[in-house]
Amino acid sequence: PPARDHKRAFDGDRGSNTGGMGALAPAPDIDGSFAEQVASTVLQPCVDTLRARGTPFVGCLYAGLMLTPGGIRVLEFNARFGDPEAQVLLPLLAEPALELFAAAAHGELEPGRVAAEPQYALGVVAAAAEYPGDVRGGDEISGLDQLDTDVLCFHAGTRLDPSGRLYTAGGRVLCVVAIGEGLDSARRCAYENIGRVHFSGMHFRRDIGAAPAASRIDALGVTA
Repeated sequence: PPARDHKRAFDGDRGSNTGGMGALAPAPDIDGSFAEQVASTVLQPCVDTLRARGTPFVGCLYAGLMLTPGGIRVLEFNARFGDPEAQVLLPLLAEPALELFAAAAHGELEPGRVAAEPQYALGVVAAAAEYPGDVRGGDEISGLDQLDTDVLCFHAGTRLDPSGRLYTAGGRVLCVVAIGEGLDSARRCAYENIGRVHFSGMHFRRDIGAAPAASRIDALGVTA
């Protein structure tokens, strides 16, 4: 399914661009016709050209797109999932990612095998103070033991000291991901849980998964 990344540092898409302050999948306002358009105009031509050049691609081809008033624009291609989009896409897979990757590597991935569960995943990034500028590390992290058992927490800028205490060690510190039957339930659960996490200077966007403004230029990721 398509995933939407939120790049700006602050609510309302304000502030500097970052590596991603949160993501959700599937993007609720992207329908099947749009996915088919992306496949036919972006992904399939790329795969066909690579094959024609004698370098056929097998694996995860991730297209980072901007939806602009002038149409779809490709920002980048990755031979991997985007980040933090991966953190909301991988939990939705209908079978373990390792089995899919192994099948691709051995040339045994049948067409149509890759499928996603009919659920929503939403992740919120907790960032260090001043991110994406100069950030400090070494602030102790608390509250992770209070997260619900079915909530995922992906570590990025963290450091575990010999005593077992966890400290910040980067700009984007961690991402709390919740899965729900609907977007609202996934969003509510993600924010309830990230609210239990604390470290000095911690900040996070409070509008991940909110309805996008009509005039907003969206960052979208699509896998094939």
